[in-house]
Amino acid sequence: MPLQPQKCPWTPAQVELLTRLWAEGLSASQIAKAFPRDARVTRNSVIGKVHRLGLAGGKTYARTNLVRPKKPRTASPGRVYQHPANVARQIQTAAPKIRVVESVEPLNVPFAELQAFQCRAVTDDTRFAQRFCGHMRHEALPWCEAHAARFLSPAQERGKAA
Repeated sequence: MPLQPQKCPWTPAQVELLTRLWAEGLSASQIAKAFPRDARVTRNSVIGKVHRLGLAGGKTYARTNLVRPKKPRTASPGRVYQHPANVARQIQTAAPKIRVVESVEPLNVPFAELQAFQCRAVTDDTRFAQRFCGHMRHEALPWCEAHAARFLSPAQERGKAA
């Protein structure tokens, strides 16, 4: 059953008070507070009546054509997240520090036991028990040096078509 709007007839005295206060520049909530409590005049009822009466749009502010100067952006304090691929790209362009290491035997650490300093390369991806490499990770990457060299090498070196 749809809600029926309550009919609150505006008396001529109320309409006159509304138009006078609106012309003075008061806001709809200030006008609603000027009415006695038993009149049940709310901010929304004032706005509706103003629209039905076709009164002016309320307060207008002079717009200036001045352009506000933009505040210079500063670096946010603390550590900013960077995607591992972007970090790897920065490392490779600055000074490649990733040694080519022979393939290492993964430790197969379960997710629940994985520590912050351990490699996050997935070695066993079963449905309920995902396991990770677990070796000491590179300082700027989430993988150990062996996996970083494998994951970050160009596609031709991995044997895939570019």
